[in-house]
Amino acid sequence: MNIVSSSVAKVTLNVTSSAYNGIYTLPGIVADETTFNITSAVDGIKTIDNPITLNGGTYTIKSVVRGIRTISSTSTYATSSSAHNIIVNDGTYTITATGDDGEGFKAYATGYFPSFEETDLLA
Repeated sequence: MNIVSSSVAKVTLNVTSSAYNGIYTLPGIVADETTFNITSAVDGIKTIDNPITLNGGTYTIKSVVRGIRTISSTSTYATSSSAHNIIVNDGTYTITATGDDGEGFKAYATGYFPSFEETDLLA
């Protein structure tokens, strides 16, 4: 299911995807008091270059790879933006990721991974 609006409130979404992501949205998503029941072959909820904000609700996600995932596609977002954040403000979450490397939540940037020395982290 591709969502074109970036905000949903007080709705119930039942999504099953046997081939790909459950919900994939480019503009990011803000969900207020929603109920999501998602079964997907890859990621349950996914955005690229925009954050996911979950303000309460009930989220039941069964996925193979990741339950809730944001990524950024360029180093600009990775270094200077909150575009790949997952913001959780209350709610009930039941996330099952069944793959060998399955993860409940994953927020990260692709294409830019700076290397750090241990001394950089202690400075």
